[in-house]
Parts: sequence; C-alpha cells; structure tokens
Amino acid sequence: MAGNEEQYYLDKCKPFQAVIGGLLQKESEILDASRSDPANAAGKLFGLSDEMLNLASYYFIFNSLSLTILKNRSEEALNEARKTIYKAVIYLESNVTGRVSASYSEYEVHTKGLAGVVDAQSRLNMVKKLGFAIDLLEEAYGSNSKWKWSFVELEGRFAAVAKNMLELSSIVASLDPRSDAYEPTTRHLAIVKRLLADVSAQYRDRHNLFTKRVEDLQTARNFLDALRYLHTTLGESAEADIVKKQSDLFEARINSELEKMANNG
Repeated sequence: MAGNEEQYYLDKCKPFQAVIGGLLQKESEILDASRSDPANAAGKLFGLSDEMLNLASYYFIFNSLSLTILKNRSEEALNEARKTIYKAVIYLESNVTGRVSASYSEYEVHTKGLAGVVDAQSRLNMVKKLGFAIDLLEEAYGSNSKWKWSFVELEGRFAAVAKNMLELSSIVASLDPRSDAYEPTTRHLAIVKRLLADVSAQYRDRHNLFTKRVEDLQTARNFLDALRYLHTTLGESAEADIVKKQSDLFEARINSELEKMANNG
C-alpha cells in the first residue's frame, strides 16, 4: 500500500514538473539577457523575482500533495521552495541592495534602473507576494523547525528590500492623495514600517532565546535605526523620537554586553 501511495504521489506531481522545467529555463534565459543588456537588467531581474515566487508555488503544491497522500511533509519540496524564495530576494537585492541601514543617497544609484519601469503598484504587489511566500514557507515547516531562527535572516532580507524598493526621492509626491501612486505607496510604506519593527524584535528574541550573540542585538538596532530614518525622512518627528529611545536602549545593552565580554576575555 505504501508503494502505491508513493506512486500515486509521483503521478500527481508529474504534470507540474514540465512547468517547473519551463520556469527554470526561463530563469536561465532572463539571466543571460540581463547580462547582455545591463542597461535594462533592472526590470528583467524584478520580473525574474516574480517568476521565482511562481516557481516556489509549485513546490508548495508538492508539499500539499505529500501531506494529503503520504501524510507527511515533503522536505525535498520545502527545501526547493526555500532556496527559490531566497533567489527571489537575491534578484531584488541586485536592484536595490540588501543594506537595511543605508540612507537613500547611498543606494539611490542602484534603484534608478527601476524608475519608470516598475510602478508603485507593482512594487507593492511584489512586497505582498514575497511576504505571503515567506509566511507559507514558515507555516509549512512549523514552529519547531530547525530553520526557525535562520528564517529571521530571511525576514530581515525581505524587510530590507521592501524598504529599499520605496522611491524616497519622490515619496512626498507619491503620498499626495491626488497621485495615482498614493494608495500603493501608502500601503507599501505601512508594510515596511511593520516589517522593520517586527524584524528588530525577532533578532532581539533570537539573541535572548538562542544565540546570545551581541551581533544579533546590533542587527536588531540596525533595523530600528532604518525605521527611524524612514520616519525622519517623512517628517514624522514624534514617531522618530519613540524609535530613537528604543534604539538607545539597545545601544546601552550592547555596550553592557561588550563590556562583559571584554572583562571575561
């Protein structure tokens, strides 16, 4: 019976294998095209991130079939989904960088390729789609997964590219209610603010409950500083002051832990 179930599972997966092969071939072609035409690579790589999320969805289908037919999750399918979602993030980072603490002037040169090519609604759609894929991945693995704490880094990279996809040079105009970009930009901005705060808390928890590494506290503070920079850029001084106080608490704790390490060294 077990052999029959395994074969039934493989038969159900078979129709999707050709689609996966086609998407992997498309990835190779787009990468080749972006290398041969660097001036237009940004839009191509943005689209490639979207294709990678489409690809990940098929691996989630495999896992769902495994749960239904074999009564256990497919580690192979989830591993492929995880790697594919990381690729989606990496292709976005190639456009807007993955540096969460960089000011806009430091990474603006990397975002110019998207200007006029990818509109505010498309950027919002990408943020929502990537966030949904990451949520599905974490849910599929479960709360006790060996990947639990490494997913904090994935969440962090997601938060960074989501922030860096915001066109801060034109955001004031985009936040004018008369602008076509108003609604998607407002929603994108709200997601980014939540992500930056959430990831900071996740790195703090990873320090407290798992690594005890001061680097995690420093990263937690970096995400708060990115949030404060965003508030300051938008003229939200009260919110920026609240975040600064939280960041200062992190700094005090970091200095305390570094002092303890020096004394014990």
